[in-house]
Amino acid sequence: MARKLVEFDDVAAAAQKLKDAGKRPTVIAIRDIIGKGSFTTISTYLKQWSEEHSLDEELVEVVLPESVMSDAELFLQKIYTVAKASADEQLERERELLRQKEIEYGV
Repeated sequence: MARKLVEFDDVAAAAQKLKDAGKRPTVIAIRDIIGKGSFTTISTYLKQWSEEHSLDEELVEVVLPESVMSDAELFLQKIYTVAKASADEQLERERELLRQKEIEYGV
C-alpha cells in the first residue's frame, strides 16, 4: 500500500487555519491536523509558507486614548529633562577638566 504524501497546499491550509485561530503554526500542530506526512516534509513546506506570509502580516494601527498619550508625553518630557541635566553636568565636568589641562600644559 502506497503511503499518502503531504502536499504544500495541505500544510498551507493547516497553517492558515492555526493562524486564523490565533495559534502558532508548528510542525506538530500541522501534523495533528492533516494526519499525514513526515516532520521533515511538513517543516520544509511550513518554512516556505512562513516566508510567503511574512510580508502579508497586517499592521494594526493602535489608537491610544488621549489620557494615555498625555501621560506618555509628560513621562517622556521628564525623561528628557533628567537626561539633559545629567548630560549637561557631565559636559561641565569635561570642560572643567579641559580647562585644567590647558592651564597645566600652558595652552
